[in-house]
Amino acid sequence: ILGGAYCKEDGYLEDCSGFTNHLASRARTMGARIIYDEAMEILLEGDRVVGVRGRKGVYGCEAVVNVAGCDAAPLAASIGIDLPMVVGKRRLLFTQRVEDHFLSPCLASLEKGWGGKQLHEGHVYMAYIAEEAEKLSNMEFVEKSVELGTEIIPRLGETRINRLQEGYYDITPDDNQILGKIEGLDGYSHAVGFSGHGFMLSPAVGKAMAQLIGGEKPFVDLME
Repeated sequence: ILGGAYCKEDGYLEDCSGFTNHLASRARTMGARIIYDEAMEILLEGDRVVGVRGRKGVYGCEAVVNVAGCDAAPLAASIGIDLPMVVGKRRLLFTQRVEDHFLSPCLASLEKGWGGKQLHEGHVYMAYIAEEAEKLSNMEFVEKSVELGTEIIPRLGETRINRLQEGYYDITPDDNQILGKIEGLDGYSHAVGFSGHGFMLSPAVGKAMAQLIGGEKPFVDLME
């Protein structure tokens, strides 16, 4: 490795589920009601949003924020909005637990198309992150990820792969999120297309969207 860039201000959160549930708990204490249902259709009366139809029932409301991630486009299509998004598959390999820590920062080699990090409990995750990675079979993906990982960090050759985990990104043409309201449609707004950055940006986006819906000026320019 001839050189690299290091960002000291970057952070990493391992317990995403715990953090999300903590936010939900805090929201409940502030008066929010959380309903577990799958939104199937946004309901309109003329050019105004009046509710959402779910699998379990219909929920009347004055405002809807579409934050449905990979399902945002079909939900928006229910009221005639065409969101330019595609769904992309992403995969990670997780190794067995390693006692000593040797890869604390999240490391990415953009030239080779590889990324990895060691978690607090000692497990290492890694992935082949080049554009063609999505086209590979699971076995090809595993082989390529391990091959590049051991080339960059030989120590990884001593570990055993425990599992392969996959998830999905809601991707826009420029990899930037789509935020805000739709002109001529009262009560509807969306925050979608985060292209893999949603968890990172969600606190700021949530605050700005709440201000926008409440009639305030968002603390950041959502159109910039």
